[in-house]
This record gives sequence, C-alpha cells and structure tokens, in this order.
Amino acid sequence: MWGTEEQIDDVEVEPRKWMSFLDGFSRQHEGWLASIEVSTPGGKLTEVVDRRLRGVSTDHADGKRRVYIEVGDAPDECLTHVVNTPTQIRFKRTRTGAHRGLDIVSADGSTTHVRFRSAMLPEMLDGIAS
Repeated sequence: MWGTEEQIDDVEVEPRKWMSFLDGFSRQHEGWLASIEVSTPGGKLTEVVDRRLRGVSTDHADGKRRVYIEVGDAPDECLTHVVNTPTQIRFKRTRTGAHRGLDIVSADGSTTHVRFRSAMLPEMLDGIAS
C-alpha cells in the first residue's frame, strides 16, 4: 500500500516516554487523514483507509502494555485498533521533517503502520485544520 517512499528520518521513542509522546502526537495530528496497515510474517492487512485520526494512547492495564489507535469522523463512527505488547514505537518523518505517521512493533512480530494521507509539516496546516 505504501509504495516507494522518499528517504526517511525515523525517530525511535523510548518506552518510558511513550505516554507523553503519544499525548502530544495525538493533539498535534488530531483530524489528520490516516490509514492503518498491519504487516505480519504472513503478509499485510489494510484495516483503515483515510479516516480522521482521533488519537493514539497507551496503557499498562492488567500489567500488559497496549497501544490504542482511534480513528473516525464522528463519535458513533469510531474504530479503535489495539496493538498488544508493543515493543517499539517509531515516529516516521521525511528528511525534510514532514510527518508521515508511526510504526508500532509488537512482540508477536507484527508492525502496525499508521500513515497520513499526505506527509506534511504540521505548521503547514495552521489555520486550515480545526
């Protein structure tokens, strides 16, 4: 689904900073059109295409870590994708600093890719997105 991409400048987020990073990421990218794809050793599955990002969060309920990706245009149309036992979060950006999304690697070997419809510098949206 993602095709050939320009060179990237990924940032790996330290696990102890996941909660604060995802909180800021969610505030900054709320409403951006995003797609979710899961890569496993057996192949790829596209779960969501071009839905508005509502937020990304993490918790440690039951002593197990999870990441939640919520998308949808209205509260009654929301979908939450859950990543169980995440081991790594990478913030994806281009070499010019445009934001592309996230990769969330799970202990089961799968990677959840959250990609924005268009890689953009957040300041390019000032006054455009609500």
